[in-house]
Amino acid sequence: MVDPKQQKQFSTALRQAMDYMLEEGRLEDMISNAQSIGAEKAAASTVAMLLRGIYTAAESAGTKLSMDVVLAVGMHVLNLIAEAFIMKGLLKEADAKTFASKVSQMAMAQGGVK
Repeated sequence: MVDPKQQKQFSTALRQAMDYMLEEGRLEDMISNAQSIGAEKAAASTVAMLLRGIYTAAESAGTKLSMDVVLAVGMHVLNLIAEAFIMKGLLKEADAKTFASKVSQMAMAQGGVK
Protein backbone atom coordinates (compact mmCIF):
# COMPACT_ATOMS: atom_id res chain seq x y z
CA MET A 1 0.00 0.00 0.00
CA VAL A 2 1.29 3.42 -0.95
CA ASP A 3 1.47 6.12 1.70
CA PRO A 4 -0.81 9.00 0.54
CA LYS A 5 1.77 11.58 1.63
CA GLN A 6 4.51 9.90 -0.43
CA GLN A 7 2.13 9.57 -3.39
CA LYS A 8 1.41 13.30 -3.28
CA GLN A 9 5.14 14.08 -2.99
CA PHE A 10 5.87 11.75 -5.91
CA SER A 11 3.15 13.31 -8.09
CA THR A 12 4.37 16.84 -7.37
CA ALA A 13 8.05 16.02 -7.86
CA LEU A 14 7.37 14.06 -11.06
CA ARG A 15 5.31 16.92 -12.50
CA GLN A 16 8.17 19.33 -11.73
CA ALA A 17 10.69 16.97 -13.33
CA MET A 18 8.60 16.47 -16.47
CA ASP A 19 7.94 20.21 -16.78
CA TYR A 20 11.70 20.78 -16.64
CA MET A 21 12.58 17.98 -19.08
CA LEU A 22 9.91 18.98 -21.59
CA GLU A 23 10.77 22.68 -21.70
CA GLU A 24 11.42 23.72 -25.26
CA GLY A 25 14.92 22.78 -26.32
CA ARG A 26 15.82 20.88 -23.12
CA LEU A 27 15.91 17.38 -24.65
CA GLU A 28 17.64 18.70 -27.77
CA ASP A 29 20.35 20.27 -25.61
CA MET A 30 20.81 17.03 -23.70
CA ILE A 31 21.02 15.04 -26.95
CA SER A 32 23.66 17.45 -28.23
CA ASN A 33 25.55 17.08 -24.96
CA ALA A 34 25.29 13.28 -25.23
CA GLN A 35 26.83 13.42 -28.68
CA SER A 36 29.76 15.35 -27.20
CA ILE A 37 30.43 13.61 -23.87
CA GLY A 38 28.51 10.36 -24.20
CA ALA A 39 24.95 9.33 -23.45
CA GLU A 40 25.62 7.98 -19.96
CA LYS A 41 27.50 11.05 -18.72
CA ALA A 42 24.96 13.45 -20.21
CA ALA A 43 22.02 11.57 -18.68
CA ALA A 44 23.70 11.18 -15.27
CA SER A 45 24.56 14.85 -14.95
CA THR A 46 21.04 15.87 -16.02
CA VAL A 47 19.33 13.47 -13.60
CA ALA A 48 21.62 14.39 -10.68
CA MET A 49 21.13 18.13 -11.24
CA LEU A 50 17.38 17.78 -11.67
CA LEU A 51 16.88 15.65 -8.56
CA ARG A 52 19.08 17.95 -6.45
CA GLY A 53 16.96 20.88 -7.61
CA ILE A 54 13.67 19.16 -6.78
CA TYR A 55 14.96 17.95 -3.41
CA THR A 56 16.30 21.40 -2.50
CA ALA A 57 13.09 23.14 -3.60
CA ALA A 58 11.02 20.75 -1.49
CA GLU A 59 13.30 21.31 1.50
CA SER A 60 13.02 25.08 1.07
CA ALA A 61 9.24 24.69 1.13
CA GLY A 62 9.47 22.75 4.40
CA THR A 63 9.02 19.27 2.89
CA LYS A 64 11.55 16.47 3.18
CA LEU A 65 11.23 14.07 0.27
CA SER A 66 11.85 10.43 1.06
CA MET A 67 14.61 8.67 -0.84
CA ASP A 68 11.95 6.35 -2.30
CA VAL A 69 10.23 9.34 -3.90
CA VAL A 70 13.50 10.77 -5.22
CA LEU A 71 14.55 7.42 -6.70
CA ALA A 72 11.13 6.81 -8.29
CA VAL A 73 11.15 10.24 -9.94
CA GLY A 74 14.71 9.64 -11.10
CA MET A 75 13.74 6.37 -12.77
CA HIS A 76 10.85 8.03 -14.60
CA VAL A 77 13.17 10.75 -15.85
CA LEU A 78 15.72 8.14 -16.93
CA ASN A 79 13.03 6.33 -18.91
CA LEU A 80 12.18 9.58 -20.72
CA ILE A 81 15.85 10.20 -21.47
CA ALA A 82 16.37 6.63 -22.68
CA GLU A 83 13.38 6.94 -25.03
CA ALA A 84 14.78 10.17 -26.47
CA PHE A 85 18.24 8.62 -26.91
CA ILE A 86 16.75 5.54 -28.59
CA MET A 87 14.79 7.72 -31.00
CA LYS A 88 17.96 9.65 -31.89
CA GLY A 89 20.06 6.50 -32.31
CA LEU A 90 22.26 7.22 -29.28
CA LEU A 91 21.07 4.10 -27.46
CA LYS A 92 19.89 0.69 -28.59
CA GLU A 93 16.57 -0.39 -27.16
CA ALA A 94 18.14 -3.68 -26.03
CA ASP A 95 20.63 -1.71 -23.90
CA ALA A 96 18.04 0.49 -22.14
CA LYS A 97 17.93 -1.49 -18.87
CA THR A 98 21.72 -1.58 -18.54
CA PHE A 99 21.84 2.12 -19.44
CA ALA A 100 19.28 3.01 -16.74
CA SER A 101 21.09 0.98 -14.11
CA LYS A 102 24.51 2.46 -14.90
CA VAL A 103 23.22 6.02 -15.21
CA SER A 104 21.31 5.79 -11.92
CA GLN A 105 24.52 4.73 -10.17
CA MET A 106 26.46 7.55 -11.82
CA ALA A 107 23.79 10.09 -10.87
CA MET A 108 23.77 8.90 -7.25
CA ALA A 109 27.57 9.21 -7.16
CA GLN A 110 27.22 12.82 -8.32
CA GLY A 111 24.67 13.07 -5.54
CA GLY A 112 23.74 16.01 -3.48
CA VAL A 113 20.51 14.42 -2.23
CA LYS A 114 20.71 13.59 1.47
